[in-house]
Amino acid sequence: MDDKTKRLVISPLTSAHDHPTADLIEALAHDKLTLGDDAHLTSTGTATTEMKKEGQEICQYGAYLSETDYKIGKNMQIYATQTGVKGASNTQINGNIYTIGIYNDHSAKGTIGAGLQDTVTVRDRAMGYVKGLYCGDGEVTLGDSSRITTRVENSDVFSDYGVHVKGTSQLIMGKDSLVSVSHQGGTTNIIRGAYVYPEAAFTAGDNFRMDVVYDATNLEGTAYGILYEGKVKLGKNAHITIVSGI
Repeated sequence: MDDKTKRLVISPLTSAHDHPTADLIEALAHDKLTLGDDAHLTSTGTATTEMKKEGQEICQYGAYLSETDYKIGKNMQIYATQTGVKGASNTQINGNIYTIGIYNDHSAKGTIGAGLQDTVTVRDRAMGYVKGLYCGDGEVTLGDSSRITTRVENSDVFSDYGVHVKGTSQLIMGKDSLVSVSHQGGTTNIIRGAYVYPEAAFTAGDNFRMDVVYDATNLEGTAYGILYEGKVKLGKNAHITIVSGI
């Protein structure tokens, strides 16, 4: 990728039934997706020059699930990585450039078995946002010992998320699960372990852990563990930690 790259979508798994209008009948508009145990998805994007072109659009996903009913087995591994030019000037943050591990939207509904590893890494880049899991409209159930990790290094990002639960969505994580978000070097306006919208719901089982590390270079910014306006229910022995290096 360079500053001449046109609109680009990177996604190793895409299930998206065509939806040309917002009025499709749900029963006729859903794909069916089934994956067994030990599925591996890797999404990698490398910029050879820093991107500064206004309006450039680079959409990167580990898995894109839209208008889909899905069932995925245990020990799924997702790696979405985007890297740029070390030491390049990252002065323009573009909302149309983003990296998301799992994207679940347009009434997608499904389950992923125990042992999920969803890792999103952004290094030496400038972009609008980075998200481990986005649930924009639908329901996602993750099994026990699920791990969602968002790592940003030496990058300028408007907002960092572990999980983003929007609209009327529901996200359920099993026991012994983890959400981790870190931003080290570069800048960010806001970092959230979880953001739950007013009509959305987030549930996690016993021994849930959330780690948020804010070590950006800008002196003004906001760090949240769970920012919620909707419903949040955590099991016993939940631990939420925020560490700031400023």
